[in-house]
Amino acid sequence: MFYSFYRSILLMLMACGMVFSAAAQQHRTLIISSEVGPVIDETERQAYDLFRDVEDFRSASFSVDAKDSLWLHITRATPDGNSAESITSIPYTELRLLAERVSHWEKLKDGVYVMGSEEPVILYEDGTPLPVSAKTATESQQQWYRKHARYVENDAPLPLAANTTGLQRPRFAVLRLGLSVGMMNPGISEVEGLMQEKRGVVPLVGVDLDIPLYEQPEFRLMLGWQGAFISHSFLAVASYRPGSIGIIRPVLGFGAGHCIWNFENDHLKLRTGYTYPLAQLGISIDGRILDLVFTVPLTGVKTTFDGKDYRIAPAGPNLALRIAID
Repeated sequence: MFYSFYRSILLMLMACGMVFSAAAQQHRTLIISSEVGPVIDETERQAYDLFRDVEDFRSASFSVDAKDSLWLHITRATPDGNSAESITSIPYTELRLLAERVSHWEKLKDGVYVMGSEEPVILYEDGTPLPVSAKTATESQQQWYRKHARYVENDAPLPLAANTTGLQRPRFAVLRLGLSVGMMNPGISEVEGLMQEKRGVVPLVGVDLDIPLYEQPEFRLMLGWQGAFISHSFLAVASYRPGSIGIIRPVLGFGAGHCIWNFENDHLKLRTGYTYPLAQLGISIDGRILDLVFTVPLTGVKTTFDGKDYRIAPAGPNLALRIAID
């Protein structure tokens, strides 16, 4: 009796073992790209910027079961120095996204590849292609892919990533519109007696287009307009931004401006237009998003009234805070 009982238990355990063994054999490992092979290790994770949110990462792999369901295997380090594996279902759209990202990583970094342009080749370890039945995606997964593919494309380094050969990629991708506000001190003290009124510091607003010229070292061209209470100027400034100190980078610039000044009251009419060289000195905070720039016109203009010469600079020194808009 006891013999029959123990034999039944043994047969049940053997049957379970066979089931688990068969289930394990039904999972076939996938290779998403020849660049990484069947297992993605820590070095490859960093090289292709994968699984950035996974803590204590050791390795990752992908598999497909007998029902054509796709699985992600993540191995993490445990506090005791061992490893623990977690298995998560993964839609084909996400698997394809990762495969395409790895296969075209260099082109993505250079900004010359658009995600979704090419169907990646995903293979079993024996070189057999992944069957079509495992690639079926629901409409919600397709919507997720379209959204997430754009995210990954934008998340890759921008076209102005390190490129010591010069800016060979499309410049329109990195143009920035800038808006600035500040204060200006016009140099018109010599004619304030004629105007019968005194001008102090006046508010200043501006708009500009920031154009990259070269990456390493970084040179940029700014074309813009500045308007104050008594004058407005059109500017063209070439700036140089050397290395950063934390999130702060110095800004050095030289250029030219053309100022138009019109003044009129009951006693006097003054109109002038002149071109002047200028210099800029400032700091850039957080890349090119926020700049604090001090601009100094290097010359003024000479005018004559009732036989007397006057030197004025309606476009005077100004301090402006500039915000870049992507």
